[in-house]
Amino acid sequence: MNDNEVDGYQPIFNDNDEVEEELAEFKKRNMYPLLQFLVYLVDFMRENKIVWGVGRGSSVASYVLYAIGVHKINPIQYGLDWREFLR
Repeated sequence: MNDNEVDGYQPIFNDNDEVEEELAEFKKRNMYPLLQFLVYLVDFMRENKIVWGVGRGSSVASYVLYAIGVHKINPIQYGLDWREFLR
């Protein structure tokens, strides 16, 4: 598993220093197990046709969560700062 891979997934990121910085912060806080669980949860919900919301609260500021499918709002498109989620 390389530094940007979560549970076998290699998300496609824009060439953006902010995204790399966000991933580094997830790693620094030892939050990769949380990301692995969220990948599992999102896959399970999709496979079982369970509907969930578009996005909620500060989580929509995270591009990593957007990339793995937790929410459907591209924070880079709206200029949201990922630090709002991880503070």
